[in-house]
Amino acid sequence: MTATAICAAGIVSLSGCASIVGDKNQQITINSTPSQADLVITDETNQEVFQGETPTTVTLTKADGSYFGGKDYNVTLSPEFN
Repeated sequence: MTATAICAAGIVSLSGCASIVGDKNQQITINSTPSQADLVITDETNQEVFQGETPTTVTLTKADGSYFGGKDYNVTLSPEFN
């Protein structure tokens, strides 16, 4: 019998201002203990932008295209327990 529990949920916010003078994307490294937790990242419109397992490095877009349009992301980690 397995049960899935949410061990962590977070919000990642990337500034739109930085994309004016810097890179348009940001690499984020995500680790968990224990490793191999299921990982889902959604944006502010609840659209899934990444699905995988930890540890991983993902590249996220910093801005939505508008002048001060920073992006927001929700990160959900779900390990399986036996």
